[in-house]
Amino acid sequence: MKIILRLALLSLLFIPVSIFAADDEVEEVVVTGSQIKGAKITGALPVSILSNDDIEAIGVDSGDDLIENIVEQGQNYFTEAEDASGGVNASRGDMGAYNLRNLGVGNTLTLLNGRRLVSSPGYQTELIGGDYVPTTSVNSNLIPVTGIDRLEILRDGASAIYGADAVAGVINNVLQTDYEGLTVRSRVVAYDHFETEDTKTTLKWGSFFNDGATNVSVFFDHYDRGNINAQEDPRWGAGDHRPFVDDDSPWKTSTSFRNLSSHSLYGQFDMVTSSEHGSSNPLNHVFTDSNGEFELFPIGDPRCNNRASQDGAIFDTGYGTCIAQDGNGAIRSNFWGKT
Repeated sequence: MKIILRLALLSLLFIPVSIFAADDEVEEVVVTGSQIKGAKITGALPVSILSNDDIEAIGVDSGDDLIENIVEQGQNYFTEAEDASGGVNASRGDMGAYNLRNLGVGNTLTLLNGRRLVSSPGYQTELIGGDYVPTTSVNSNLIPVTGIDRLEILRDGASAIYGADAVAGVINNVLQTDYEGLTVRSRVVAYDHFETEDTKTTLKWGSFFNDGATNVSVFFDHYDRGNINAQEDPRWGAGDHRPFVDDDSPWKTSTSFRNLSSHSLYGQFDMVTSSEHGSSNPLNHVFTDSNGEFELFPIGDPRCNNRASQDGAIFDTGYGTCIAQDGNGAIRSNFWGKT
């Protein structure tokens, strides 16, 4: 009898469980993706390393000079030599940009000890796809070249790891962490034909504290560049390059080499209506055109006698210039030179 009661109790315990399990639906597990046999899911990327000894051998003292000695570096638009669009750095000249494999400025991720560097607030325009596009970059001149332990260059795209700004590659500047001492360097660059010079001073100091557990390093760079006016060089200051073309060249007289401005340094003026004489006055519109406009020319210019008064007089202003009618052709000016 005890055995029969125990079996009955066990049956009652299992009945609700069986009914609950029967009402529950089986969920379908969906897996998106597939595994291709033989596919490489891991691999090594090409990395170039420049040690501190390599940088010392190159002899550079600025971040701009350093990246110019990297084989993978493309054209640097963030310099004073940039003349494609004339951005802010065309006049400043203190910017340097990373452009690995010439894939465009802003596509190279720049790190300092493995951490991202902030892009410079200045921007430059770059010709991409037939139009000028504003680009930004980390200023390479902010990198303390004398304090670099090594320069790691990832020569392949790494956007899957770092993001879209690493399409061209990654440059990691690793600083020295165990430097102790003081190093001061100075370089002065002079020019043969110009009375100016460039001065670069670098300072590096480091020391250990807390029984060698802490190292503090300070890197200081100062660059002072002398200015050179375009007028100081005959070629730089020339607005008309036709004299530099060979005499037997078919382009000797081509105006394509004339970069002079059509805006004259001498003024062009309009007479007010109240200053004009009556139509019967013989001097009316002698020194002005029909619209009351006239130009200034230097005394001795043939245009001073052009359309002069009936008695051949020249309108001399008394300041080394004359007045002649407008429309005689302006004297082209040179923005870069003395004339």
